[in-house]
Amino acid sequence: MAADFDRAAIGYDKTFTNTAIGRGQRQVVWKRLGRILARGHSKQSILELNCGTGEDAKYLGELGHEVLATDISTEMLAVTQGKCRALPNVTTQQLDLTTLPHLSQQFDLIFSNFGGLNCLDSNQLRRFANWSQSHLVDGGSLILVIMPRDTLIEQWYRRFKGDRQSLRLRQSQNPTQVNVDGQLVQTYFFNPDEVTEIFEGYEVKTLKATGYVPSYWSGHWLESVLLLFSRVFSILSIGGRYGDHYLVELVKSTDDVT
Repeated sequence: MAADFDRAAIGYDKTFTNTAIGRGQRQVVWKRLGRILARGHSKQSILELNCGTGEDAKYLGELGHEVLATDISTEMLAVTQGKCRALPNVTTQQLDLTTLPHLSQQFDLIFSNFGGLNCLDSNQLRRFANWSQSHLVDGGSLILVIMPRDTLIEQWYRRFKGDRQSLRLRQSQNPTQVNVDGQLVQTYFFNPDEVTEIFEGYEVKTLKATGYVPSYWSGHWLESVLLLFSRVFSILSIGGRYGDHYLVELVKSTDDVT
């Protein structure tokens, strides 16, 4: 798995981060993160999982928070280190979510953006749910951005193309191979109800789509039309399960937290 994302590190910002689709979805995530962080103290401890090329770590570090940015890929971490070179409050560490090593501290916020957790199967995701409980302070937030089974525009596209096989794979519980910058990565999809059941020890605060247009439409002549549809879907609050990704905000429940 690490080698897959090592190869993707070079082109990821070009194919997603710096595209209109990528920027739009990230702004939705940042807006929600800003609201969550504003509820706490000015300097919070944040564990970022699957940090990729460090765009979020840089943003959070520039806000003054202490960020531990982790990823399985050493090449992704190298890009993150370059972006965050001027931020001593951002540190990096290689971390494999399939082995879940114990970390020596608890965090105010644990955050995973844009489908990093879709590399885990349901059993691994359950183990992660338990692991996150022990690494989060009482009342802390867990923010996950996940790819669902039922993404709306993907369904329309696959049906139009007559690609029933890809549609069935995405909607099944079996893994499918997803192209990440030319590398095929084994991927599992989870609808929101599955995730909230797995994380039953948490209180669900927010669940919403970050956007509805898959990144492979970037640069296509239909991109602007689809982004217009995406804005309409957002205004209508079309469910998170129909997005390209959805954000779920979970709070670690305690006797003192209501």
